[in-house]
Amino acid sequence: MTDPSIRHLTAADEQDRREFAHYTRLDVARGDFGFAAEQNGTAIGAGWAVFLPAEDAGYGFVDMQTPELSLWIHAKARGHGLGRHLLRLLKSEARHRGIPGLSLSVESGNFAHQLYEDEGFRHVRGREADGVRFWASDEARAEPT
Repeated sequence: MTDPSIRHLTAADEQDRREFAHYTRLDVARGDFGFAAEQNGTAIGAGWAVFLPAEDAGYGFVDMQTPELSLWIHAKARGHGLGRHLLRLLKSEARHRGIPGLSLSVESGNFAHQLYEDEGFRHVRGREADGVRFWASDEARAEPT
């Protein structure tokens, strides 16, 4: 099998690939938020959290009160703490907004797998095989509702 070609998501993917659409739309009116990192005018990382409805759920969806987190770091910028910095900004923003937690889905071979573990994202019971993880802004809330 040959290696697949990889490209960035585009607006056309929203129309052609519905499963990507919810990840590429940041809707501040519903409470979505995110951060971008640039170096010399070039994007090198981004992290965002979106409130997805159950009928258009993402891979890491746990409930409608929990935004699903996405994190992207340019390959050349990985391993220097940028992902951790963006992740901590997202967690801080969630706390500031009174959001009870964040969810995500991560494949076992993903470079950021250990980062999420170190930052308090725990497996969601019954969803371990899907790589679904949850971080609680309040330590008393160990699992999503």
